[in-house]
Amino acid sequence: MLILIGMNLVYINDMRHRVAISIWNDRVSPVMDTANQLMVIDYEDKHELKRSVLNIPNLNVVHKAEFFRGQGINFLICGAISMQMFRILAASQVEVIPFIRGSIHEVLAAYNSGDLQNGEYFLPGCQNNGLGLGRKRCRKRGKY
Repeated sequence: MLILIGMNLVYINDMRHRVAISIWNDRVSPVMDTANQLMVIDYEDKHELKRSVLNIPNLNVVHKAEFFRGQGINFLICGAISMQMFRILAASQVEVIPFIRGSIHEVLAAYNSGDLQNGEYFLPGCQNNGLGLGRKRCRKRGKY
């Protein structure tokens, strides 16, 4: 399965994968670092198997990343995220799809249809989903 992350197509060679969305009041949590819950969706061969909600333990960034890996999460869809958390999750083999906003239902539907990179799901001031070193992340934030 190919999905677009930033400007890159990523091939999911394992037909089973887990996607997590940081949630707050049935919406994508505006800031991942302070999110308290995740909706976790299990997929097999592009088909959704089940959904569950997990509470995120109140841990430091390194231990949160370990928690995500321990849950078997392959992809994280979230709002704003600190560069520290982004890098630690990426080093833990969690693909982060940051700067996303919207209702859980709309964002999940866009992910499933491959339309998540549509500009309507980016946080205000964020364009091209800001992935990739050297590109501007969000307005007025400069380069990483």
